[in-house]
Amino acid sequence: IRIAFDGAFLWVGDDTERTLKKIDPATGALVLETADLGGRAGNGILFDGSAIWVGTAGTDGIKKIRPSDGAVLCSFTTAPGPNVLAYDGTHIWVGNTALGSSDSVTRVRASDCAIVGTTTVGDGPHYGALDSTGSIWVANSDSRDVQQLSSSGTVVRTIALPNLPLGTAW
Repeated sequence: IRIAFDGAFLWVGDDTERTLKKIDPATGALVLETADLGGRAGNGILFDGSAIWVGTAGTDGIKKIRPSDGAVLCSFTTAPGPNVLAYDGTHIWVGNTALGSSDSVTRVRASDCAIVGTTTVGDGPHYGALDSTGSIWVANSDSRDVQQLSSSGTVVRTIALPNLPLGTAW
């Protein structure tokens, strides 16, 4: 997901300028642009109710952004190719995928950006969704499957698909 809505504004990643842009959807006006985030901005953008989270390709990093002024509140490095997948009310779930890397999902405590666990998953975890039980569903585009992870990050099951999954929703 390379666009997020915070209840009032759209947030769009700009890979060329390596920034996030805050846009007023009513007028189309650019309200704010972050400073250079150090990598291609927009490998997943998510609003958790108080902050914007963005994956930055090329830095293997995730950044937590304050919506009022675009300041980076914290940042951390995960495995290569981070994609912000979902927020469960406590944790940010990040899919890590890059050629030659071990594909995984990292669970990060949103309050302090501490990494609390990493789970190996199928190839290409690009998309995620939470269900009503607190499980996260991860679409692995390269291994052509969907996996259910428990709220603690344990793989519950894997469902093979005949074709490339390009998203999830619950």
